[in-house]
Amino acid sequence: MSLSDAGADVAILRSLRAHKPTVWLKPVDTIARVRPTLDPITLADIADAVARMNRFRPALRLLFPKSGWDGQVRSPLLDYPKPGFADSRILVKADHALPMTGSIKARGGV
Repeated sequence: MSLSDAGADVAILRSLRAHKPTVWLKPVDTIARVRPTLDPITLADIADAVARMNRFRPALRLLFPKSGWDGQVRSPLLDYPKPGFADSRILVKADHALPMTGSIKARGGV
């Protein structure tokens, strides 16, 4: 970590501690080190992911029978209140509302 990175981290921590809205974006060079080449996602990749999630639905339904959950991992898209963006629409994927976990980790775990 460079000194400039440390300074940015301190500024972010100060903002969070002050209960101010804060955004942290992972530096591009960090992403490149983790995954140097980003292959495009194909329709076949999407179909494979859908099939995998559908394959686990019965297991998830059995693991959480008391909830009445159908085993499908899905969360709503919510409109983001956006003062100053009158001619656009911003949607937020509400993975905090996922059944049983309230976490985006539910998708990755499956």
